[in-house]
Order: sequence, then C-alpha cells, then structure tokens
Amino acid sequence: MNAAYQSIPDALTIEFRRGNDWIPVAATLYKPVKLTGNTATTLRFEPIRTSQVRLNLSHEQKQVAITEIEYY
Repeated sequence: MNAAYQSIPDALTIEFRRGNDWIPVAATLYKPVKLTGNTATTLRFEPIRTSQVRLNLSHEQKQVAITEIEYY
C-alpha cells in the first residue's frame, strides 16, 4: 500500500438490495469499533434474504485499500 495515496477506510457500511433500493444493514456487532490495518474486522447482523450485497468503503482524503473480503 502506498501510504501517500491509499489508506484504511474511515467508514464501512454494508447494504443489501430490496427491489430497486439499497437498504443499510444494522450491525449487531462491529469489532473492532475503529477500522485498523492488518486486523480482521467483524460485522454481524441479522440474517437477510437478498441476491445482492454491497460494501461501501470511504476515506475523507485518500483512496481506500483493502486486501480481503469474506462473507458468510
């Protein structure tokens, strides 16, 4: 990762598709509370039925860099 241009996300949200709308998922567990590099971030939420899931990552000033995503 080039720290001058890339960074760990400031914020992370998960959404699922319902019809034409994207609905935010309310996390029941968000660990750790602040996103940290080289550390697994766990989000748990109530089961949903959908055909599409979207992960939104944002940073105020830099591009976002991630290395791995797992959904269960």
